[in-house]
Amino acid sequence: MGVISTLWGRGSNTVLQHRMEQLELEEIARANRFKQAWERYYGRFPQPLSVRRGQPNDNVIVNYVRLVVDKGVDFLFGRDVDFELSELEETEAEAWLNACWQANHKLLLLQKLATNGAVCGHTFVKILPAQPYPRLVVLDPATVTVAWEPDDIETVVSYQIHYTGYDAAAGKMRDYRQLIERAGTTWSIVEQVADVGESAWRTVREVTWPWSWPPVVDCQNLAAPNEYWGVSDLEEDVLMLNDSINFLLSNMARIIRYHAHP
Repeated sequence: MGVISTLWGRGSNTVLQHRMEQLELEEIARANRFKQAWERYYGRFPQPLSVRRGQPNDNVIVNYVRLVVDKGVDFLFGRDVDFELSELEETEAEAWLNACWQANHKLLLLQKLATNGAVCGHTFVKILPAQPYPRLVVLDPATVTVAWEPDDIETVVSYQIHYTGYDAAAGKMRDYRQLIERAGTTWSIVEQVADVGESAWRTVREVTWPWSWPPVVDCQNLAAPNEYWGVSDLEEDVLMLNDSINFLLSNMARIIRYHAHP
């Protein structure tokens, strides 16, 4: 029995290690997808044709990717959005809500969130307590790692926000990490910092978010059943289609340059 238990324990550890490695690879693959989609959105497409030194560049780049995203964002938030708590009159709560939205540049913030969702498939906003109104901060989806209940992907138990930035006081780049974890009926927030390349994190701040809902609000761009992360407007097939169009137009430009004059 002891031998069996030992073997089972070793097997469980192996399975757990394999699963952790798989999750890490999924995070890396997701970050690479986000990067590729942003590159295409900003018009940084690969050159379909090679160009010899001293020869004309026949490559033609058209960006239908940005057109798809911007059209969707304009459809959602091309004009101001109204929030009503009462159809009869503006209540005190509604007046506060409108003032809070105004302080956070409502329409621009919503457009940024929609653009993140269209490109990455998921969008996040962080709530920062402040006076007189809380700040709403749009998060880069590539910096967010999420954990949820094993049997319920809609119940998030932790958010981890991780990014690299320049520390002006120290005069060097540093890694920053914020751990937001469920703690009973509240949420704990731990802010940490580390020098780039080091694995030792130093905690600089710990606070308790006293509400039952987390300080991060997120949603899918397009619904993806059985998945936490949503579907973007720029999945691989869309990017490949735009690449194919650029390849076709570039070849046409080269053929015309060589053969149109005769």
